[in-house]
Amino acid sequence: MRVLFLNPGKDDVCGYDTTYPPLWAIALAAVLREDGHEVAIEDYDRRPLDRATVEAALQRHTPDVVGVSALTGPQLGRALLISKVAKELGATVIWGGPHPTILPEQTLEHPAIDAVVIGEGEHATRDLLRHFQGRRDGVRLHNVAIKRKDGGRIEVFPPHGDGVDLNELPLPAWDLLPDIDRYATRIGEDLRLSDRWRIKMNTSRSCIYRCTFCFQANDNVRDYLGKYRYTHPERIVREIEFIRSLSRHDVTAFDFIDMLTIFNRRVTREYCDYFIGRGLDAKWYASGRQSMLDDELIQLLARAGCEMLFFGVESGSNRILEMLDKEIDRKVVAAVTRSLSKAGIYSIASYVFGFPTETREEMEQTMDLMRFIPSTLNCIQVYQPVPGTPLFDLSVRRGDFVPPASLEEWVEASRTGIGANVSEVETDWLYRMTYENAVRQYVRFFLNYQFDHLAAGRRDAFLDSLTTNRVEAEMPNLKQAIGIERWSGIEIKLPGAPFQPSPSPIGHDLAVGA
Repeated sequence: MRVLFLNPGKDDVCGYDTTYPPLWAIALAAVLREDGHEVAIEDYDRRPLDRATVEAALQRHTPDVVGVSALTGPQLGRALLISKVAKELGATVIWGGPHPTILPEQTLEHPAIDAVVIGEGEHATRDLLRHFQGRRDGVRLHNVAIKRKDGGRIEVFPPHGDGVDLNELPLPAWDLLPDIDRYATRIGEDLRLSDRWRIKMNTSRSCIYRCTFCFQANDNVRDYLGKYRYTHPERIVREIEFIRSLSRHDVTAFDFIDMLTIFNRRVTREYCDYFIGRGLDAKWYASGRQSMLDDELIQLLARAGCEMLFFGVESGSNRILEMLDKEIDRKVVAAVTRSLSKAGIYSIASYVFGFPTETREEMEQTMDLMRFIPSTLNCIQVYQPVPGTPLFDLSVRRGDFVPPASLEEWVEASRTGIGANVSEVETDWLYRMTYENAVRQYVRFFLNYQFDHLAAGRRDAFLDSLTTNRVEAEMPNLKQAIGIERWSGIEIKLPGAPFQPSPSPIGHDLAVGA
């Protein structure tokens, strides 16, 4: 069969450096190609998308099957446009991704969609296509929902079990991307922070935690995505080498954009020892829990090429953290962050404002925590309810949010903001405070990075970055990332209050007024 994966993506630029490769498409394409299918990929992320564009793609590839992946949010409208055009032109349409995983039956009720893949997709999609071909040689459907031809009856099939062995899968089909260098971005490119090229990739699947605001807390995600699994370091290196062979750039950094990478001390040591033993000439970035790290392991991470770690701190309120089912020891987080800085590893901490029932006092506690934990960068966002999660259900019970009853209603809700404010504070104050704090963190990060250039003797890089930076130019994108322009219409100017940058990885401690 001829299969065309169309990645709907988004049409706006949320923040900087946000071109993500369609990892879902290249993972599925590799498996389907091995099964004898002709597969093509087109990616519309950060590109205009209209009916004529979709029609042109379908005419070029004449697919039997069109596959799309959809997140709950602005992607839904673009995914539905693709589906309507594809269905009109005679293709079978399959949806996958977080939204249809959480709401498979509601998604499949739409006439432009013929089947959905629930959770993990490699073997499920392969077997679904075999089913469409009429093959009965051991085909057993799982992780999918389909419409029967007898009146459109929806049938949902059970999960696969523990999931596929990631190490037995073929390497993702990076070679099917029309231009892999579209995804090779410089680190902090829009701020001119580094000339190093990096590409994002996956090294694990699922998560061992079930934070109540995250889609991982959804029952379907837990059952159909399978247990947490990670790939062997040897496979990671093979994929890195494959990517480098396709790129015109000297790609020397890789961002492991997994839900969780640093989760176990023994496995982390195995990764580091293998990378060191292979002489891996690359820097890499990952996510994890601070409680997994000690000084010895941090030093090993630095030797193995780890240059940045991402942590979800979320809130400074004990009540909110308990509601999130997230254990955070402030002193441990602060100590680990300082140790990372001494080892030359940047740390990024994520915070969320506006949880259900959250008060102004609790958000101020989060601001206090950001000042206490000396992360290189603090990322701040406003909470948005994820369907099928405990906090989503809480918002609905409180009357803060009425869940859409159809896919079309979800598309409309995504345009206006899904539960744009479910906290106890005024919407104006919530978005204004979030934006002003985010700007302070953004500028602080830029200044610390500049002094790293100076401390390392890179004076030309320092001058170039300082004189050509786009901090102020990026502020409209930051508004988009937070959701101000889309959901509140609040006019916000750059903050004028002083702020205190945290120590950078090489130990600067700047007191700067902005």
